[in-house]
Amino acid sequence: RGTYWMAQVAAFSSAFQVVTFDHRGVGASEGQPPYKVEQWAADTLRLIDHLGLDWVHLVGHSTGGTIAQVLAADHSDRVASLVLGATLGDLLTMVVAHNR
Repeated sequence: RGTYWMAQVAAFSSAFQVVTFDHRGVGASEGQPPYKVEQWAADTLRLIDHLGLDWVHLVGHSTGGTIAQVLAADHSDRVASLVLGATLGDLLTMVVAHNR
């Protein structure tokens, strides 16, 4: 469950409530891929709702950055800030569509 990010979690935890998770079908989570980025974004929003959060500061890396962009674009009122690292943006969606 997000163990790769524990150094960042420790640093951010001094000022923020930090939540990490594996999207379904990824890491330690259950599920049978393939999933669409939009499904993962919807899952993330459901988690935000489940936690009772009105808005979040969202950090996404790689595919997580693409998911974060979709969530921010579709629900800008729920994302106060967005930090992206090594993300493909819409390129991932185009590659997946091309390979179908």
